[in-house]
Amino acid sequence: MIRKSLFVLCAMLLAVLTFSAPAFSATIPWTAAGTTAVIDESGTTQYALTPPYLGFNGTGVGVFTAYFNVTDTSATAFPGWNTLTLSYFDNATPSQVSATLYRLDKCDGTTLQLCFVASIDSAVNTCNSCTFTQGIDFTRYEYYIVAQLYRATTAYQPKLFSLRLQ
Repeated sequence: MIRKSLFVLCAMLLAVLTFSAPAFSATIPWTAAGTTAVIDESGTTQYALTPPYLGFNGTGVGVFTAYFNVTDTSATAFPGWNTLTLSYFDNATPSQVSATLYRLDKCDGTTLQLCFVASIDSAVNTCNSCTFTQGIDFTRYEYYIVAQLYRATTAYQPKLFSLRLQ
C-alpha cells in the first residue's frame, strides 16, 4: 500500500513539473507605462502625462526626453530579454517617438547602447521593436531606457503608451 501511494505521489509530482515547466522557464517581461517616465528638466514646459500615455502639452513643441529605469523581473539577474518594444502613436512625418536601451557598467560608469527603436508614421496606435544580441546581466550592469518625443508644431500629437523588454 505504501509503495502504491508513493508511486501515485511521484506520478503526480512528475505531471505537475512537466506541465508547469514552460511557466517556470518563461521569461517574465519588464514593462513601463508612458506615464511612469521621469522627465528631463529641459522638457518640463513641453510634456503632459495624460493617462494612458506620455505626450506633449497643448503648447509644447520641439524635443523632450524621458527616462525609464529597468529592473530585473526575473529575480535571477539574467532575464533572457532580447527585444525592446515601443507602443506609440505617430501619424505624421514632423513628429516622432523613439526609445533607446542602454547598459550602464556599475563600476566604471561607461554606457553602451544596446537597442534603438523609432516610430513609423501610422494612422493608428502601433508597436515597433528592435532586437539586441548582448545578454542582460544585472550582476554587472544597470539598464535604463531613454525615450524622446518630437513634434514640429502643435498640430501633431505623438504619444508614448508603453515600453516592454522581453
